[in-house]
Amino acid sequence: MSSDLKKTPRAFGLALTLCATALFGCQTFEMEKVEPKAVAAEQVDIAVQGKMDKSLITLVIDKSGSMLYGVADPNGSCRNDAEALGYDRAGDCRWNSLLDVFVGAADGSSEGFLRKSQQMNDGKGSALFGLATYPVGAACDSGNVDVQLSETDDNVEQIINALTAIKPAGGTPTAPTLNNLLLQDALLNTETKTRQRFVMLLTDGSPNCNASQANKERCDACNADNTAEGCNDLTSLIPDTDLMRCYPTNSAYIAGQGTTCDLGQHPDLYGTDCLDMDHTVEAIEALRAKGVDTFVIGFGNTGDDPATRLTLNAAAIAGGHPVGENGDDIRFYEATNTDTLAAALEEILNAATGCSFQLDPLPSSCADVQINLVTTATQEVRTLVLNQEWTCEETRDDAGNLTNVTVTILDTETDKICTDRLMESATGTYELKFIYQVTL
Repeated sequence: MSSDLKKTPRAFGLALTLCATALFGCQTFEMEKVEPKAVAAEQVDIAVQGKMDKSLITLVIDKSGSMLYGVADPNGSCRNDAEALGYDRAGDCRWNSLLDVFVGAADGSSEGFLRKSQQMNDGKGSALFGLATYPVGAACDSGNVDVQLSETDDNVEQIINALTAIKPAGGTPTAPTLNNLLLQDALLNTETKTRQRFVMLLTDGSPNCNASQANKERCDACNADNTAEGCNDLTSLIPDTDLMRCYPTNSAYIAGQGTTCDLGQHPDLYGTDCLDMDHTVEAIEALRAKGVDTFVIGFGNTGDDPATRLTLNAAAIAGGHPVGENGDDIRFYEATNTDTLAAALEEILNAATGCSFQLDPLPSSCADVQINLVTTATQEVRTLVLNQEWTCEETRDDAGNLTNVTVTILDTETDKICTDRLMESATGTYELKFIYQVTL
């Protein structure tokens, strides 16, 4: 996307950047230096021209052993002891359904989401993808980055090859895998602000596989209590602590039948079967603090399990893209079959490639922002209506200081301003003008 800045008499000496999430790129302009003032009305003119920059999306996909279960039937039908790790591509299970949606049908009769995404935007693609799957091997090791994210290369075929080579097995180390992404330069690159960055997390169950000190303490409390209520209750904390109860993720704790929160009391795995909700949410919050939002998909019967539902709801809210409203039972993208998974992927991709802008420099508040849509040929000016044709979201730090303002242009029933005018119109057809107060 290219843009032209119209300098105003109140222009001042700094580099002004307007960031557009997803397909819209940030624009940087060197402004004319004049004597500074305390507060000024600054008009920022962005000429929207042609197709926008692609989003950067890292797919984080759970390949634990439970992916061999049926999408709705926990008994599953993908197991085949004659195959490596007991997996059969011809069976009817979550992993094969996932492959059908992402990669395409095994018999080649349909294309998957990944190839379809590259046909969008006049064949230029709408996003660039990376891939991380977890766990490594068949135990609890955190996941690998199977295909590195690139700002220039289309990695779709590499991702397809990596996914089709996988044999699901092991636990669900969601939090450690997400933490590993904090070491990925391409995902965290803040020097190039022309692209927005996302994680798309897909899992079929509750996170575990984290032998943290907190989880070991939760496992100890479970074993010491020696009651199902003392170990499995999700509605209260362990007495005299701020820790939630262990809630073993493989099977409920049953007094007198051994400890189930320690995966066989192996020293390296002690506590790893405890529900790892807090660490998962913390990892997603750490990514968002680095400018990486997270979309969360629960695949299979995730909405039926209280621990998984609780965890994925919290993860979706932390990632910045929950569905529904406060108080709803499900706040993540719930996919219970191939159709709903395909629909969730399409909805997420649209959300990651919409008409959102991060304003820089910051306005004093959303209330001070005015947006004009200008038809270039006629210079007709239309002032867009807040909460009908655009929304504005403020982010503040713990001290209440404004740290980010995100403006999103909306499609309405009568006028698809984002889709038709800004994203699909011919180069130079429209300009967006942002007018607001800034502190100099």
